[in-house]
Amino acid sequence: MSLSATQSQRTNSAYSSSTRGLTPDPVRSGTNPNAILSQYAPTGASAKTAKQDNLTPGVRASQKMAQTDLPQLRKYKAGIEAAAQKHGLPPALLAAIMSRETRGGTQLDKTGRGDRGNGFGLMQVDLRYHKAKGGPTSAEHIDQAAGILKGYVNDMKKAHPDWSEAQQLRGAVAAYNFGPGNVQTQQRMDVGTTGDDYSNDVWARAQALAPHFGGAVSTGNTQPRPSNTATPTRPAHTADTFEDAGAKKWTTAPALEQVQAGGHNLREGMQGPAVKQIQQMLGIPADGKYGPATKKAVAEFQRAQGLKPGTAEGQVGPTTLQALQTPGGTRETGTPGNTNTRGVVLGNGVRINTNDPSLKKLATSRLSNGETGYCVRTTLDNMSRLGIPNTPAATGNDRNNPRGGMAQMLRKGWESIPFPGSRQETIRSPYGNATANVVSADQYRKLVDQGMVPDGAIIFQTRHGWDYSGGSKGNDMGIVRNGGRTTHNYKDMNSIIYSDCKEVTILVPKGAIQRD
Repeated sequence: MSLSATQSQRTNSAYSSSTRGLTPDPVRSGTNPNAILSQYAPTGASAKTAKQDNLTPGVRASQKMAQTDLPQLRKYKAGIEAAAQKHGLPPALLAAIMSRETRGGTQLDKTGRGDRGNGFGLMQVDLRYHKAKGGPTSAEHIDQAAGILKGYVNDMKKAHPDWSEAQQLRGAVAAYNFGPGNVQTQQRMDVGTTGDDYSNDVWARAQALAPHFGGAVSTGNTQPRPSNTATPTRPAHTADTFEDAGAKKWTTAPALEQVQAGGHNLREGMQGPAVKQIQQMLGIPADGKYGPATKKAVAEFQRAQGLKPGTAEGQVGPTTLQALQTPGGTRETGTPGNTNTRGVVLGNGVRINTNDPSLKKLATSRLSNGETGYCVRTTLDNMSRLGIPNTPAATGNDRNNPRGGMAQMLRKGWESIPFPGSRQETIRSPYGNATANVVSADQYRKLVDQGMVPDGAIIFQTRHGWDYSGGSKGNDMGIVRNGGRTTHNYKDMNSIIYSDCKEVTILVPKGAIQRD
């Protein structure tokens, strides 16, 4: 795995090498350390950034990505809040940078690096300009990154004394991505940052994360943007969508068997194992609490599947549960993408038997998570634990070890799905050559939307091309879940792991592919 959230190109700050001797006067006001975040209404993630999670650009995309990263970010809460207090920064802003830079550490390689080896740790301290302090997930690292950001705040105060504190802080956030010398105007502050949205995306994530790191922000004192900006003003978000128990009284949720039998719906305000299973099926953070975010995800799934629950929208009853448990969802019989007793029908004379024992086991069994970055080892361990035939024992002879796994599987017991529009390509590996049906990443996304991707299939993705032998970074192996909406890599992740993924191939046991 490698960093894909940002590719920072920072120049050194006159203040950022060390904050010793600087006055840590807070860039916030009042008793809430995040109060300053309410003084700007961000535009949120650009289309390029939102594409990482297949989202529509805007503030909502930033919020959803922050929500996805929240379970990881919480692991570092103590370090975040300590560094924020020391340097006089909003703790939610540090958490948001961590979310943007490494998705809470999930996109670091095993050495703790990203950004082609230039960035180090959770907050991607640029090794071209700074000597790393501490381990990649340590409190010392977080403190160093916070000190760098505070140095940029001082740069902004010196370069733009007429800007407000909030404007100077936003300039510092942009500088964290591409250097203080590139921050010239408020209107074009993000032009040239990664995705052309860095400070706006980070600010929106920070507003969403604020309740979990220091305190929610108020929308009452949100200042409009200068009138000469082309982007319309929108209110700041109060981050009320996360599943936090707080003072809420949760009721015990019925079991899925009770839901399936009828008469018992899963709904907002419930908690328990069944809720967690539903969240896992939806591919959202699974904390077992049915809050507003879960309700919204269920409602979106119902609309996408053409279900009409009426007053029960956002609740899980027998029909919605059946759709969630059916690979590819439910569609009219006989149409491409239909999952029924005949399996997944591809519309080209091919169907996938979703009742194949190996496919069904991989689709329905609990999958174990592995060590960060070890997608191949985790996938093979899950396959071996479930007793899946023809599981490769090792892939280390191929420097591109996901390809090594694919070559072995194609040569023994597995076949790539010939999706409509796929092309055949020779896969060359030290384990021997094999032929695979390949689709582009965009084609794969469309196949997922059409319900043509069976759960339990083994997915291989590449951002370099299948002939790449420079290592495993940028290539992935995992298990398809939720009709392709998620991939179990070393843990549950997005459908497409890398935003710049080029090609995908999907393998199933040979007996699962049936031709008319």
